[in-house]
Amino acid sequence: MSESDSIRFPRLNDTNYAEWSVRMEAGKEEEVIEKELKIKMSKRSASKMAEAHRAAGFATSLAYLY
Repeated sequence: MSESDSIRFPRLNDTNYAEWSVRMEAGKEEEVIEKELKIKMSKRSASKMAEAHRAAGFATSLAYLY
């Protein structure tokens, strides 16, 4: 990583540590929420896909009856 690519911020001290700490904790919580949301959305998608396949299978079965 070159110097121009690095992120610069002031050295932590008694004055800026509390704000930095809160921001870091908020960032971690945001990552956890995003991860949980992705998991829920993928489970929901899988559930909807299975439901669609069952419905298609049922419709196909009915078509063969007539």
